[in-house]
Amino acid sequence: MIDQIDRTYKLYYGGAQKRPDGNYSSVVRDAEGAPAAEVGQANRKDVRNATEAAAKAQPAWEKRSGFNRAQVRTIETRVVLDS
Repeated sequence: MIDQIDRTYKLYYGGAQKRPDGNYSSVVRDAEGAPAAEVGQANRKDVRNATEAAAKAQPAWEKRSGFNRAQVRTIETRVVLDS
């Protein structure tokens, strides 16, 4: 038996990829109008969950040095640009 591949476009918050509650996605188009990516579409519940995760993470993030926060953001940017 062949395993099914989960092709649902995910949201990322709380340190993990999450399936959108509504299971909807949207096409992002480039300047010429050609499809560039397909992204998960968040609803109210997804936004609430992401906001709660961010509020929970804030105290630990605030304790990190500015230099360390900049390192983390630089790595995040590289990951996004390389994918």
